[in-house]
Amino acid sequence: EDAAVDLGGPGLRRQVLIPMLQTIGARWEDGSLRIVHEHVASAVVRSLIERMGKSNGSAPSRRMLISTPAGQRHEFGALIAAAHAGEYGWEVIYLNSDLPAEEIAAAVRELHPRAVALSVAYNDGNLRLKDELRKLRRYVDDDVSIIVGGRAASSLKKFLDSIGVTTVEDLSEFPDVLTSLMD
Repeated sequence: EDAAVDLGGPGLRRQVLIPMLQTIGARWEDGSLRIVHEHVASAVVRSLIERMGKSNGSAPSRRMLISTPAGQRHEFGALIAAAHAGEYGWEVIYLNSDLPAEEIAAAVRELHPRAVALSVAYNDGNLRLKDELRKLRRYVDDDVSIIVGGRAASSLKKFLDSIGVTTVEDLSEFPDVLTSLMD
């Protein structure tokens, strides 16, 4: 919270949260951190980001749902995207992680967002992730933008382009995508 005051939202994300989350992810992968450590860090970061990203009363045309697709349990990228979108004037509805395409589509039908942003941390080559993303694009009207970012997004770019989904390969691209959707 001190860093949020000293650095502001963007500085906190760039200088503290993103490097910290990358380190935690790397240590979890190499086995030097237990799953419980990753879960505790996730809870603390989720709480901080949710407080920073509270709705600012923006118009429904700037409503965005944020989640991770089924099989994607790591939510750090989604939480950072939620904070980023809130800072750019979007009303963010965070759906949590690991949601099937049908559930995300049901939320779209009920909440009428302008966009859905999904974070994908791993692309292990199995077809489940692609199937989930393909189904979501099929279930959601074309006037709702679907954005996919995260560590595995660049490995999916060609596929995502083919189904009409916007790829954010680096967090620095996200503000431009958010701005383009507001037009």
